[in-house]
Amino acid sequence: MFQLFKIKRNDYYVLVSIGEENLSGEYFTQSIINYVMEELKKDNRFKNIDFNNKDDKTIKVLDKIIRKAEEVKIELSYSLKSSFYINGLYNDNELDLEITREKYEELCMDLWEKCLIKIDEALKLANLEKKNKWNNISRLLHKNTKNKKNDTRIF
Repeated sequence: MFQLFKIKRNDYYVLVSIGEENLSGEYFTQSIINYVMEELKKDNRFKNIDFNNKDDKTIKVLDKIIRKAEEVKIELSYSLKSSFYINGLYNDNELDLEITREKYEELCMDLWEKCLIKIDEALKLANLEKKNKWNNISRLLHKNTKNKKNDTRIF
């Protein structure tokens, strides 16, 4: 859900509210999961995993991947890279991948593009000038997302 607000003193006014059901955080997490699954297929240690088979062992592997993907997604919101490490993922084999923010952004590019379309729609509905959009968004992001831990900013 995208919302544009007008803030005047202590009052907040919703100018526009627009949604897209396929842009929730789950879809961004799923992009990481899909990438990890493709990487697993390339690794001979994991070639016997049949993800179409829903036995207990496969379900446990999937659960570990899903939980780790969510952690990595969150970490990449404030770091330039994250380790996708799971000890004993399958038959005592560990999984160790490094995912950079750049790779994550690439994996989610279709979702980012949908976000930009929704932002444009919201700006039109709110009768705001598009030319100032990126200046205002960038300024707000710089102001509100500074990470005190390592002085990085989220864009």
